[in-house]
Amino acid sequence: MSSDAPILISLYRRLHDGLAARVGSLSPVDLKAQSYCADWTVAQVLSHLGSGAEIGLGVLAAVVAGEDLPGQEANVAIWDAWNAKSPETQAADFVTADEKLVQRWEALGDDEIGAIHLERFGMQLDGPALVLMRLSEVVLHAWDVEVTFDDGATLDAEAVPWLLDRVPLLAARMARPDAGGLAGARLVVATTDPAASYELDLGDPVTMTVADPSTAAADVALPAEALIRLAYGRLDPGHTPAGAVLPDGLRKVFGPV
Repeated sequence: MSSDAPILISLYRRLHDGLAARVGSLSPVDLKAQSYCADWTVAQVLSHLGSGAEIGLGVLAAVVAGEDLPGQEANVAIWDAWNAKSPETQAADFVTADEKLVQRWEALGDDEIGAIHLERFGMQLDGPALVLMRLSEVVLHAWDVEVTFDDGATLDAEAVPWLLDRVPLLAARMARPDAGGLAGARLVVATTDPAASYELDLGDPVTMTVADPSTAAADVALPAEALIRLAYGRLDPGHTPAGAVLPDGLRKVFGPV
C-alpha cells in the first residue's frame, strides 16, 4: 500500500474532528448565514459535505466489495433527502455522516486500500487518491464556512502541500482562458509555503507543469494556499494576501470571482 494512505486518513480524521467541533459552536443564526459559496448558506455547505460523505461511503463500500458503483439515481435520492432537512439537522447529520466515512477508511486494511482502483470524474483513482479527493472537498468547504465568520481564514496548513499537488490537474480541467482574456498566455507561477514553481500554459489544451524557478521571473507570485483557492475560484480581491502578484484577468480564468 502507498505510504500516503495512512497519512491522508490521519489528516482526514483531524480535519473532520476540527470541523465537527466548529459546527457544534454554530448557532441557528450562524447556520442560516450566507457562506462564501454564493448559492449556499452555511448549513447548505454542510449539507453538501454530508451528502458527499454518504455518497462517498457507498462508493467506497462498493469498490472494496468489488461491486458496481451506485448510479446517479442513488445520488439524486441522497441529495433530495439532504435538501429536505432543516438547517440544524443538516449540520448535525453532516457530523454523523462524515464520521462514518472517516471510520470506514480507518477500518480498512492495507491490502484493501492497496486494491482500490476506480474511474471517477474521468480520473483513474487508487486508494490514496480517493482519500485525497474527499480531503480536498472538506478543506475547501471548511474554508467556505470559516471565512464567513473570519475574513482572515486560510486553508488548513497541513493539507496545503497535498492540495497543491492537485492544482496542475485542476487547472488543466477547469481553466477558461477566454474568460480572462488570457488565451494563449504562458505564465510562470511561484508559490511560498511551500515554495514551488510552475509554467501555466493557457493554450489549447491548458497545461500546468513544474518549472525551474531560476529560468524566468514569476508572473504570478503568492502563497500556495492562495494559489489553491485561485484554482478553485476562491481568490477574490478581499481574500487575496497582501503582496500577491496576479495578472489582470487571471481570477476570471478560474472563476467565478
